[in-house]
Amino acid sequence: MTGSSWILKRVDLLPHSSFTHVERDVGLRGEKLLEYARGVVARIAEIGEPDYHPTLHLDVYGTLGGLFNNQVEPIVAYLGELKQAVGTYDLMIEAPVIMETREAQIDIYRALCAALARVGCPTQVIVDEWCNTLDDVRAFSDAGAGRLLWVRAIQHACRRVPRCCPDASPRCGARTRGPAGCRG
Repeated sequence: MTGSSWILKRVDLLPHSSFTHVERDVGLRGEKLLEYARGVVARIAEIGEPDYHPTLHLDVYGTLGGLFNNQVEPIVAYLGELKQAVGTYDLMIEAPVIMETREAQIDIYRALCAALARVGCPTQVIVDEWCNTLDDVRAFSDAGAGRLLWVRAIQHACRRVPRCCPDASPRCGARTRGPAGCRG
């Protein structure tokens, strides 16, 4: 299915393209990813029905960490720019940073979540890397390190989702308050 067909079928969550390389996919100033996001919004306006309002999901495979040297404040500023680019659409960014250890990943995601909350940016940060087991989910959740935690194993879904989003809707808290006061 292509992006246009997803829009025409009114898919709730628009999947992403591959953003695995900073220079080629994101741009050395983040300009390519911003252009992509604006293009998706323009395509929704062009062919989507007026009441169609999907959530945009961009998996950036750690490229924002690479672009901004894993510095939280520039990443948060850029996530704010991305949110502005998509306007009123909900925005989910998966794996903005990939660190070398689970502990380092938790630390930076905790800092990202806190900084996003501090500036009032509603962008959802999805934890993926280093969050593979129920123990990992607990560690990230207890630390307030991420707004959404990627659920990998369906047999654990019933235990995982409420832990990361205690007041979760069927969409896993896209509009709820999660750990450490992070807002979606």
